[in-house]
Amino acid sequence: NLSDNQVDAITSRLQRWEEKKVQVPVKNDPENDEGYIEWSLKPTFAGQALRVQDIMILRIIKDAGWKVPIYFAVTVSQSNRIGLDSYLDMQGLTFQLKSHKTSPVDQSMMYKNLMTQIGPDDWSTDFTMPGFNSPIDEEYKNWSRGYLPGYMFRNLGNNEIYYNDQVIRLLQNYRSAYMQLAVTYYMDYQKEKRKKSPDEYALIDLSEKAVSVLDQMRFNIPESTIPITSEDLHYQVARLYGDLNRKDSMKDILDELISMGGLSPSNKVEYANVYFRELDDTEMAINILSDLQNEYIKMENMVKIKGFSKGSISTARWNRWQKAFPDIVSSLVYIYKSTDQYLEAEDVLV
Repeated sequence: NLSDNQVDAITSRLQRWEEKKVQVPVKNDPENDEGYIEWSLKPTFAGQALRVQDIMILRIIKDAGWKVPIYFAVTVSQSNRIGLDSYLDMQGLTFQLKSHKTSPVDQSMMYKNLMTQIGPDDWSTDFTMPGFNSPIDEEYKNWSRGYLPGYMFRNLGNNEIYYNDQVIRLLQNYRSAYMQLAVTYYMDYQKEKRKKSPDEYALIDLSEKAVSVLDQMRFNIPESTIPITSEDLHYQVARLYGDLNRKDSMKDILDELISMGGLSPSNKVEYANVYFRELDDTEMAINILSDLQNEYIKMENMVKIKGFSKGSISTARWNRWQKAFPDIVSSLVYIYKSTDQYLEAEDVLV
């Protein structure tokens, strides 16, 4: 509704602002008894003013009058959502502004948008434009005048396409949407499981939904071409699979993690214990911990001979290893004793 001159006038100046409550009227919403939404809006520029983009968001909300939906992309940082979080729910790759307080995740809409498959499976690895809109396909559903749920994931699993670091970082936002939905189902699963008389059908349904979301995430955004850039996130995926009794998928991810370079010794100890306690892979657990113990001994000898010189190791790295070493030893001894390998357990302590 603003002319170019009005936009220029707004963008040419900052609006002085002190933290205060902002209200926007709401009509005909049975879930909003107050008749308005209200939130605290703090200064967003130098602690004294509102940025131009924040003024524009306020103007858009006012002008829309709840007649058209308003969305924020998931790539918009929390600081750029001007304090509206209580009224935003995630629906896939967007947040929708609601006229009442809402839960952070709209499970139903997210499931529809993230789990609806558009196009054949081979689009993931070999999408080409010819035939994309074939008129001979009477059941063609890839284009529509109206809204249809789902996203097109094309060629993200194609090994012949190069994705630079910036693109890979941006694609993590798509993964985050799947993870948010999977974790929401998982938390509901745990909540149901803690009840005195849990509903077995509900447990099965929630478990299957959480696992299917993780599977779809890994299909649409394969780790072989679009690596998970966060070790913690990758491990979280493994833990979810493990807790939901998909041990094979948990092991696949742990195998990938343990083969990575640059892992901290503490994390390797944790992975070794998972191999032993949850995957019944004693050999793998012992190999990881034995390698860690041998590496520690080598570094200890290097420090004794060279100290913390340029050709040796840094103080920070040595401190990390010293902190992890008791866990390395105790875990190794525990595993040996648990598997009746008492002589090996004694050798660790020599």
